[in-house]
Amino acid sequence: MALRLPSMKSKIGNLIIKDHVIRYIEVKQASPVVISKQHERHLPHGLIQQGKIVDEESLLFILDECVRDWKIKKMKVRFIVPDNQVVIRQQQLPEHVKEEEIRTYLFMELGATIHLPFEEAIFDYVIHQKTEKQTEITLFAAREDTVVSYMELMKKAKLKPVVADLSSLSTYRLFFQADLVRSQAHYMVLQVDSFSMNASLFANHRPVFMRHMSVGEYCNGWTVEQEGDKTSLQFYGDKHEQIQAFYEAIQELERIVSFYQFSINKGEQLISKVFVTGDHPYIHELMEQMQEAVSIPFEVINHGMSRQELIDDVKPSFHLPLGLALKEVR
Repeated sequence: MALRLPSMKSKIGNLIIKDHVIRYIEVKQASPVVISKQHERHLPHGLIQQGKIVDEESLLFILDECVRDWKIKKMKVRFIVPDNQVVIRQQQLPEHVKEEEIRTYLFMELGATIHLPFEEAIFDYVIHQKTEKQTEITLFAAREDTVVSYMELMKKAKLKPVVADLSSLSTYRLFFQADLVRSQAHYMVLQVDSFSMNASLFANHRPVFMRHMSVGEYCNGWTVEQEGDKTSLQFYGDKHEQIQAFYEAIQELERIVSFYQFSINKGEQLISKVFVTGDHPYIHELMEQMQEAVSIPFEVINHGMSRQELIDDVKPSFHLPLGLALKEVR
């Protein structure tokens, strides 16, 4: 998997749209990375639910304001596909499929012999291993109508969507560039946001698994507050209840770790470390509970606490758009 800094021949923005927030970053210099723009706007409850746009009219009104206020009209943008609309899968192809025929083969077999949780998919792949008998790839697939709905929304807001990426790849790309990960090692990346947790596994810098878990309710104790042109998402509910809302997700995390280490790898390959990032206000308390459940070293990548300058200057809530900004446009 190629993880290189992008060339800056043409300026491209990086847009994240989640159920609860819109975030944007521009990078004006590749090495060292220099951020020229960094913005966010929190969303009221109900505009996007589980990654699906529910109230396009209201969402477009807010995105139009962002485009105007952030001065990004007609900007080319990279964007992230919602995690719960994405599948990452290891796939073995028959020996008769030549390298130049892989895309055509996948197009023909998706929905037939290669089954996905949605009918129409946009997909990409990376060749992992090729032998005389078979080719092993990592398949990335996303629900087509969801991707199209976000692209159409951006076009209506006078943006030019040019590249779609996955949050797991973008986050790992940032950690790779920050020299936090090593080859020949297995890592888990946990993105812990206010209403979800996304777990992804990487082996030798290659994505091998991803699981998205929705957690809690937006309207239960959470309030969007505005001060001037800044918005924030504040929690005024019971802290214990908010942490308890992650109980099932932590149980699922324990199952994922056990299955990966002992069923897939037969105990021969263990997860070296779990990197934790995200915007949840109780991320450290949640990390402590997760670490007790799986007995693996955890590290919260936090503002002012990183071992690497690239991440140290960026709030955890902006790790994802910064990782997206490091994606090379081919």
